Amino acid sequence: MQLPILTKRRGADASVVTNTPSYEYRDAKINMISVDLISPNRYQPRRNFDSVSLLRLADSIKRYGILQPITVRAVNNDGNTSYEIICGERRLRAAIIAGLTSVPCNIINSTDIDSAELSIIENLLRDDLNMFEQAESFHLLITTFNLTQEEVASRVSLSQSAVANKLRLLRFTPEERKLILDNGLTERHARSLLRIHDATSRIRFVKLIAKDKLNVASTETLVDNFLQYLSDNATHSDKASNSPNTTKKQTGIVKDLRVLTNTIENAAALLRKSGISVDTKSEETQDAYIVTISVYKK
Repeated sequence: MQLPILTKRRGADASVVTNTPSYEYRDAKINMISVDLISPNRYQPRRNFDSVSLLRLADSIKRYGILQPITVRAVNNDGNTSYEIICGERRLRAAIIAGLTSVPCNIINSTDIDSAELSIIENLLRDDLNMFEQAESFHLLITTFNLTQEEVASRVSLSQSAVANKLRLLRFTPEERKLILDNGLTERHARSLLRIHDATSRIRFVKLIAKDKLNVASTETLVDNFLQYLSDNATHSDKASNSPNTTKKQTGIVKDLRVLTNTIENAAALLRKSGISVDTKSEETQDAYIVTISVYKK
């Protein structure tokens, strides 16, 4: 398929491509491609596109056109040539909303891994990805293209530890991720919560942090106290369960208590027969069994 090429205008005889804005591109060659022939990047890490932001961009495109061409690569689709976005899916979406039927594109040669890498890097540089989308993009590079964490770090200009910290965020469930993002928690908040292994507990903590507007330092202290509480309880339980005489002692205590209670009740019954008003009450607390005997004067 022969695509029209938009070049710098050189006066009244300059060729005009239909459905193009009135400004001039400074690139040597810009191809106008039908939006029907363009598909999203299969490795696009970005999952959410803000509708309000898209509408604003669409309004800008109506007024001024697409100021930065979309970068695409040619792909063979059942013998027909189509195009896959490398960078610029947001611009394409906004252009479609604005009513454009074709958009200016740079066509480059790109392998799958190059396409994925460029898409991820563009979004990272523009801070367009949330923490979980970043983590998923790194995971994609590792699992799809068999890269190591060090190789991913090198490609996206981050340290290996930064990539590793991002990947740890994938331990959050979809429900937790949405809750964290909706409540505006930072990545440092999230990493603090990962020290808690139970997802149900983490969800409760996310709600508590959001409700009380806790900063990272307060969150870390809260998590420290919770983990210390769990550790103390676990130690106490282990000591009790590891004691060989625990069951025997507990059984003996219960048996002795029954004997004591029966003895008291029998004594109270004798007093009542003799005309003395007596009440007995037994209760169990965390530390003791309490037996109360009340003898009334009248």
